Amino acid sequence: MANVRESCHCVRIQDLPEEILERIMSFLSPYNDCKNASLVSRKWHRLMQGVTKQRQQAFFHAARSGSLTWSHKEYSGNSLLARCMHSACFVDGIMYMFGGMIPATANTHSGTCFCDLQMLDLRDRTWTRLLATGQYPSPKAGASMVHHSGSLILYGGWAPPVPNPPHQPPIVFNDLHMYDITRNHWRAVVTSVSPPPLANHRASLLGDLMIIFGGSSGSRKKENDVWVFSLKSMTWNRMEIDGKKPPARDKHIQVELDDGHILIIAGLGNLDKELHDVWMLDISEIPWCWREIEVKDKAHAAPKMFCHAACKIDECVVFFSCSRTSSNSCRNLSSQMSTQFRHRQLRDHPSPASQSHHSTKLRGVETGSLKDLHPQVKRLCNKTNENSSQNSEMNDSNLLSVRDSSAHTSNDSIPVGCPCSPGCTCKTPVTFKLSPVECRIAPNNLGFSSPLPSSIYHGEQQYVLDISRAVNASQVRWLEIPDQNVEHIPEALYPSMCVGRAQVIRFGGFHLDNRCPRAINNQYYAY
Repeated sequence: MANVRESCHCVRIQDLPEEILERIMSFLSPYNDCKNASLVSRKWHRLMQGVTKQRQQAFFHAARSGSLTWSHKEYSGNSLLARCMHSACFVDGIMYMFGGMIPATANTHSGTCFCDLQMLDLRDRTWTRLLATGQYPSPKAGASMVHHSGSLILYGGWAPPVPNPPHQPPIVFNDLHMYDITRNHWRAVVTSVSPPPLANHRASLLGDLMIIFGGSSGSRKKENDVWVFSLKSMTWNRMEIDGKKPPARDKHIQVELDDGHILIIAGLGNLDKELHDVWMLDISEIPWCWREIEVKDKAHAAPKMFCHAACKIDECVVFFSCSRTSSNSCRNLSSQMSTQFRHRQLRDHPSPASQSHHSTKLRGVETGSLKDLHPQVKRLCNKTNENSSQNSEMNDSNLLSVRDSSAHTSNDSIPVGCPCSPGCTCKTPVTFKLSPVECRIAPNNLGFSSPLPSSIYHGEQQYVLDISRAVNASQVRWLEIPDQNVEHIPEALYPSMCVGRAQVIRFGGFHLDNRCPRAINNQYYAY
């Protein structure tokens, strides 16, 4: 018996078979634990490289096959303000988020924009508001933000006029700000030449060039110019590109294929025309040129791409949008959103009896390492009015001013309120960190939390656009993805979406419901 005890005490974790070690390592967080484990020994470094590669391959396969699995986290209290149309960027295990807005209420007819900078540490999934020094950008939404050499580059955006009288268009910006991550410092970049004020445009970073395409200038006119900002010379240039050009648009999807090609997908054109075309900007040779890309199998395309989230994963662009068969909230979008990017004719509204505020009861999940969690994910029912008018004009920028649709049979409305408190006045952000989540569930073998347990009514579907032949054959193809009847996430308009380390992070957005339209501060993770 003594020999048995002695032999048991001599067994170390290094003595375990490699298969068991790989299994244990697959539970570690890809953001911090994997790096620490790889520093233990050469053997562990080799095993962690294999685990990381397997996790990445599984993630690519799930993205292409439409089988991404979602987990959910939402916050309680007044800490994290709900918002939509904010800017987000992933940098070294941290997601940075700037600005955004809370939609307008029926009483104010004006939304509330933010100028706060927040960071989501994906190691423990906690938010921190950053109190930076320097020249803060104006509160705004619809700005572009990219990362370059330790700095976040923020351009453009829009905000409601302050004060906001009737018949006034929103303010559109053309200012450029850079945030130094190490110094926690904002600075404004002033140039002699700059693009026109733009919002809802898109920006891509290729080398030392930030390339901007599209956007809206505050009127009903959309743009199709290409502007380039050189991070070496700190100057703007408008590129003159001959030949056929893509139609003017905003709210499109813009992804980098390689160091010399940028793909432009869908968007909203002039007169609020929904676009489904695909174009490629070729900058690999001089002069630059546009190439129209053939789109195959359009029957499998995602609906309403201009207001839903998308991201590039490997050789695919993955969209999360409403179902083709049950897209009532999308169909009612035009009737429930008024136009703030044009001169508005305000209507009289009866005073509502009470203010409806978003309940943010904490029922989230937190993942990343070996933790015991048990979530209860609240089912969100986005029931919409089937009788709403489908012929209302789609708003020019969809800047989310929600009021009653003229097609509704009742004039009663529930205005959107600030999710903080009835008397909350949102101000310049202060530094704080949210408390850790108390309820935890056991993660699966990929190191992420358990998936959503059941289907959610009017949830989003996954759509996949194969872009592997875009450069060589000027062709993309929509893949046939079966309808995901389970593990839906609730539909959100204008959320942010970033690709982390073998996972997708979606935050915020605008939850369009027939009775209670509101901005949300929930975050979802797909792996």
